[in-house]
Amino acid sequence: MPVAADHRTVPGTGELLLREQLLDHFSNSRAAYVGNAVNAAITMLVCSTVAPLPMLAAFGLVLCLLLLWRHMVGVKFRNLADNSHLPAIAGQVDAYAAGLSVYWAVTISMLFALADPGRQMVLGILAGGMMSGGVASYRTRERAALIY
Repeated sequence: MPVAADHRTVPGTGELLLREQLLDHFSNSRAAYVGNAVNAAITMLVCSTVAPLPMLAAFGLVLCLLLLWRHMVGVKFRNLADNSHLPAIAGQVDAYAAGLSVYWAVTISMLFALADPGRQMVLGILAGGMMSGGVASYRTRERAALIY
């Protein structure tokens, strides 16, 4: 009985699959930027009276840098002339998935320690929302999803 070929045995299909995964991933960049920015704004507003302003400003700056990194990787992907750099771009997606997951874990954890129970509930809801958003954002990149 013949064995069906998969993307690991048919030449070029692994690159095609990776390109499609990355294309899908970067197609939702605008939603990812908005989701992160809105959740960061809510987080900062909720904790503005319990957290020091420099801490909140640092959280905002770090998020801006992480989203800029995502944007730059997306631009690099869209400007590719061939598939030779796809694995490197996929590695960058994995890396900024790790960066965003650490960012949200540290941000929520630090603010949780400063917050009263009502704010803690809001922070918990935001954390759950960010986890759900990560599932949608990294749905085609298994490694990035697992890292996040």
